[in-house]
Amino acid sequence: MKTRLRPLSHDSSPQPIDAARSAEESLLALEAGLREVTSPNVEQASEAKQVNIAHVPSKRPVARIVIASILAMGLLAAGYVVWSCFFRFSAHGVVVAHSAELTAPWAGWITEVHIRSGQSVQQGDLLATVVNPDLDASAEALEDQLRMAQAELNGEEARLRASFLARQDQYLQLRSQYLELQGRLGTETAKSEEFLANRSRLEPLLDSSIVSEQRIESLRSRHEGSRSRAAALQSMISTLEKRLEQAPSQEYDAALLGPIEAKVDQLTAQLERLRLKRERGAIRAPFAGKVVRVHGHVGEPCSFERPIIQLLDTGSFEIQVNVEADRLVQFAVGEQIEALVGRAQSAVTCDIEAVGPKYEEIAPLGTNSTARQKLIPVYLKLPQDLPEGLILRDGEIVHIPTVWGI
Repeated sequence: MKTRLRPLSHDSSPQPIDAARSAEESLLALEAGLREVTSPNVEQASEAKQVNIAHVPSKRPVARIVIASILAMGLLAAGYVVWSCFFRFSAHGVVVAHSAELTAPWAGWITEVHIRSGQSVQQGDLLATVVNPDLDASAEALEDQLRMAQAELNGEEARLRASFLARQDQYLQLRSQYLELQGRLGTETAKSEEFLANRSRLEPLLDSSIVSEQRIESLRSRHEGSRSRAAALQSMISTLEKRLEQAPSQEYDAALLGPIEAKVDQLTAQLERLRLKRERGAIRAPFAGKVVRVHGHVGEPCSFERPIIQLLDTGSFEIQVNVEADRLVQFAVGEQIEALVGRAQSAVTCDIEAVGPKYEEIAPLGTNSTARQKLIPVYLKLPQDLPEGLILRDGEIVHIPTVWGI
């Protein structure tokens, strides 16, 4: 509802009192008109405000629930940490295995590497080849010396063989002479005996002038001559018998060849030792396992102090658990115990194989503490059949769950 105010006409000239009353009435009428216009909107706005205030929920209960939830989660986390650190596990340990660092037997150079890191190998497999130029040169020099000594030995054997044949021929000739002299001695002996018999037969007839003295004297001289020749032949035969007693033998030749043969044997032994030493340049796997790391590469120098290949014995895996003395009752030798291996904490049932004889200062695993404690090592034997997907690695963390009631 709108109200207009009209100005007073300048033509009229009312009295002052009437004019004031008329103005006051006009103001009252205007105020009444404004109240009628604005009063419905104000009441509606007031009612709407009351309705909105009634439907707006309070924020205090929500904040209390959030704070209580945060406190509960904190208490649960703290309880889990305390449980994991002090009550969940009775001991901690690691997976251990024997490994070997293979080095060159002497200083040299790597010529071949036949494997790579992570590769599985069998015992006796060729892993790498190294050479030593000095050994090669020494071997070649020894081979030359051995060839010269062998040639000298062959020449001496040929000379002594010819000498032996010559001595054998000479022996045969002496044997022939001996037999010839034996025959001549027999002839002369027979003649001497014949001359002696004739003389003895004719000497009694010397007085009868049937036999002349000259004939008797001739028989005597011929007998003496034959006997002298027989004695000479006997002397020659005795000399030949002494010479024939020493028949030609190769033992004498073998004695002469002894120094040269000893030299050949010495050079052969030295060369064999050098060859064996060179063969050690072929580095082979001493046991079946897995190559952990290859330190040396082709063309690099090597020595017996610098490892070329690190090899892990996959058949020597075991678990070493470090146990406090008051918990050893849980680890009786021969009993079985459950171990959680690796990050996945795969459960493995192991046999307790041995307990260490003395304390060792070890930093406890599974905690953030760096202080070293005196713990006793306990060794667990892994089963043949491991859980599917479990891959053993040297240094893998192992946890032993707490067994309540022990």
